[in-house]
Amino acid sequence: MSGKDSSQTQQFMNPWYRAWQEQIERWESAMTELGKVETKGFEQVCANVDEAARLTKESTAYGNLLAAQWRKLALDATRQTFEAFGAR
Repeated sequence: MSGKDSSQTQQFMNPWYRAWQEQIERWESAMTELGKVETKGFEQVCANVDEAARLTKESTAYGNLLAAQWRKLALDATRQTFEAFGAR
């Protein structure tokens, strides 16, 4: 009788075991896809950080150029103002 009980138990458990195996395989596949999405997201964040750094450097360089030009114009305007008063 115990052999029959064991056989019946196996017959009962086999579909459940297959169902659990399939579920584990689906979960593994989902986790693999999630890993791919996370990797792509990380790469995009890195690209965005690099682009932001490039734009920051360019903006800072442009601001520095504008400041230098403004100082030159201010100095020229000051000189012209004093020359105009000195010429009178």
